[in-house]
Amino acid sequence: MDELHLNAVSDENVRKSRVLIIDDDPSFARMVREWIKDIYKVDVITDGSKATTFLGKVPADNMVDLILLDYEMPGYDGPEVFGLIRREPSYANIPIVFLTGNGSEEAIAKVMELKPEGCVIKSGSRESLLEYISTKLNEKRSN
Repeated sequence: MDELHLNAVSDENVRKSRVLIIDDDPSFARMVREWIKDIYKVDVITDGSKATTFLGKVPADNMVDLILLDYEMPGYDGPEVFGLIRREPSYANIPIVFLTGNGSEEAIAKVMELKPEGCVIKSGSRESLLEYISTKLNEKRSN
């Protein structure tokens, strides 16, 4: 009995990885949040211009571990937000994975020219997204 209790306590003390979703489509952002919230701590921003302000308010010991960033947004689009985050030394090493609705080879090549840690097609499944996030977080931990 004591061993089970100790395991439960130690599991509670393990920090969940934190994922920030930046997407102007609140419905899509909510859906992704629902898909991953049982495994990760999830924050959602629906306005790209608020990304660095949000990150600036996050304590260093609870910093975001991965950003899922919509490529096409009005106002500050994904590439602009990507640039803002990469220019700030405090956040420059957070892995950024672009989300895109356009799965054409040309569109993906254009996204990848920016050198994000990856790109995910929005029409993918929950399982494939969870696997992709897990892979990217494991890569981050091993670096």
